[in-house]
Amino acid sequence: MSRRTEGIALIFLLAVLGFITAIHVQGQGLFGTIRGKVVDQTGAAVPGATVTLTGRETGLTRTQITSDAGAFEFPNLPISSYDIAVELTGFKRVVQEEVVVKTNQVIDISFTLEVGEVSETITVLAGEMVSTTTPQLEGITVRQVSDLPIPDINGNPINLAVLAPGTVSQPGGVVGEGGAIGGNRPRNNNFVVDGVDNNDPSVTGSMAPVIQDAVEEFTLLTNQFSAEYGHSTGGQFITTTRSGTNEIHGRAWWYSQNRHLNSLDNTTRAVTEPGADKPRYDFNRAGGQFGGPVIRDRWFYFGSYEYRNLTLGGSPSGTIFVPTAAGLQTLQNLAADPSTGVSPDNVGILAAHVPTASQP
Repeated sequence: MSRRTEGIALIFLLAVLGFITAIHVQGQGLFGTIRGKVVDQTGAAVPGATVTLTGRETGLTRTQITSDAGAFEFPNLPISSYDIAVELTGFKRVVQEEVVVKTNQVIDISFTLEVGEVSETITVLAGEMVSTTTPQLEGITVRQVSDLPIPDINGNPINLAVLAPGTVSQPGGVVGEGGAIGGNRPRNNNFVVDGVDNNDPSVTGSMAPVIQDAVEEFTLLTNQFSAEYGHSTGGQFITTTRSGTNEIHGRAWWYSQNRHLNSLDNTTRAVTEPGADKPRYDFNRAGGQFGGPVIRDRWFYFGSYEYRNLTLGGSPSGTIFVPTAAGLQTLQNLAADPSTGVSPDNVGILAAHVPTASQP
């Protein structure tokens, strides 16, 4: 018996589509926010300072002027790493590098300007910063999604939910997907891919799988949702796929499970004759991806493709017992008497299509 899953091509993000999405899709925690305040060495607010944000991978640039309270805010930022520069005449220029923005997080940053020439620059390496305003599982990045062991042959990052506190793995026979979050049934979970609803109403799970190696970040919200998550009371499974950057990049992969390489589990070993071939189990998952710029700092492209093939060894479902000629005659006699409850139709089908067993 074999089951063949055709290649899945879920992701092909062109720059124009990505640009439109960035403008129109604001809900479901697809973006992050950087906000902060600029003060001088005495702690007084610095209004009128120019704050420039630059994406390290895409070259995205945004500029703001601090308010009278010295505040600034950059909302709806795609998940990425950014450099932030603050400058004002009479003060040294300050640059905070590699500020990592994750899905549905608000990053608060404070800048302190020192008196001096603008030509002098103070550089600070930020890296990943802790969000103090959003209660959620920290976003699991592309490297973690690729490297962490996922208990699923398809590499579905949804299964990483077991790492979150308050999550119970899902037993067999339970409707839904993703496990029980905070005491909710698995059917109450909500699934979002790139800000788009990915729920299958028929089975109360995710509609379409996402290629593991095409995931930029996976985030799980487990409590205290804002109004945009009114869809479900369970966990909010937010998957963000990768996109193109200013650098041409790509990769290829092949994951393989093969009966000649895998050892037998104890249950299968107990029913396999010594020296007999192992039951067939061959699973291959191969694919690749490619991305880069259409117009640097503006439009990008990214595509990913994966082919999956699973082949299993067939096995009989069980032993079927048939009556002997004498037993069939007994059944026919019983079927002739309505008081016995034996169906004459069923006995007729048995007599017409099933050969009788030989005498023991």
